[in-house]
Amino acid sequence: MSFFKDKVAIITGSGMGIGKATAHELCAQGAKVVLNGRNPERLQNAFEELKAKGYDVIAIPCDITSTTDCEKLINQTIETYGKLDILITNASVSMREKFEKLQPEVFAQIIHSNINGSAFPAWYALPHLKKTKGSITFISSAAGMHGMPTGSAYSAGKMALTALAQSMKIELDGSGVH
Repeated sequence: MSFFKDKVAIITGSGMGIGKATAHELCAQGAKVVLNGRNPERLQNAFEELKAKGYDVIAIPCDITSTTDCEKLINQTIETYGKLDILITNASVSMREKFEKLQPEVFAQIIHSNINGSAFPAWYALPHLKKTKGSITFISSAAGMHGMPTGSAYSAGKMALTALAQSMKIELDGSGVH
């Protein structure tokens, strides 16, 4: 029997890439998975692919940089499944541009997505994860340990995400959330 059987998991950015692959694996192990993304077409394709395999999934489009959307994501999950066991914040925005050529608005968007896009869903998920003694996983990158050329904003955001995860781990000690 799988540890993930009947666990309810939200995976942000699960319309493609690492998020979609994670959704496939959790579904295969018996989890009920909430797909999330900003691109409705990609999200729908991932949903249909998993549904066709008989998996218990729903898809909730939202922008994880919006607190209103994140609250909706968590509330719809609870309305559908009655609980939340796992939050995986995978969605992020990457870049390839030297710092001196990067537009300030783009820099700000990348930072906002890579930090707040993990923090916002976690805020709304935390009360539910405390009830189930669940888990939060922040998907990061090697850029969260070392700055990367042509990735200044991405690296800064991922390093901040590492600090957020470390701080939350200490703060949540004894709560049952890991």
